[in-house]
Amino acid sequence: MRSYAVLSHVGFGDIRFGMSRSDVFDLLGPWEYLQPPDPFVGDSVCFYDGSSLAISIDQANTVGAIESRGCPFIVEGTDLRGLGWSELTRFISALDPATEIDESKSSITSRHLGLAANTADDETPQGILAFQPGYYDRPRNDKIDMAAWFERIARERQS
Repeated sequence: MRSYAVLSHVGFGDIRFGMSRSDVFDLLGPWEYLQPPDPFVGDSVCFYDGSSLAISIDQANTVGAIESRGCPFIVEGTDLRGLGWSELTRFISALDPATEIDESKSSITSRHLGLAANTADDETPQGILAFQPGYYDRPRNDKIDMAAWFERIARERQS
């Protein structure tokens, strides 16, 4: 499994925000799965390393965000994947006191660092995201039932 150092608002290892999908292909090889564009913001997602690395490709066909769902995610010399949820929240908040913490969704977002994370069980980070400036400011279709859409994608992926 690959390991990546995060450069705030720049990229994740050799993967840079703004790279084209073909540049990602040239760098990492063929993806294991390509999720079709979501109806929320229109991003498609290229999955690598048994889905432990997800690269969001925006409507301009460039990298907008990179998510670790298991591969090492190094920030300031610390692998965020090795931290528990409370430790991760404290670590990111110490680097950026303006970090947004949403307890109801068990998620945190640091727009200053270009980092976000979520948890399903309040103990272990589920996904850790590095994103480019403006990623969370894009127009969104809030009328979409994203849970139903993700369930449909999961069924399609299994078949």
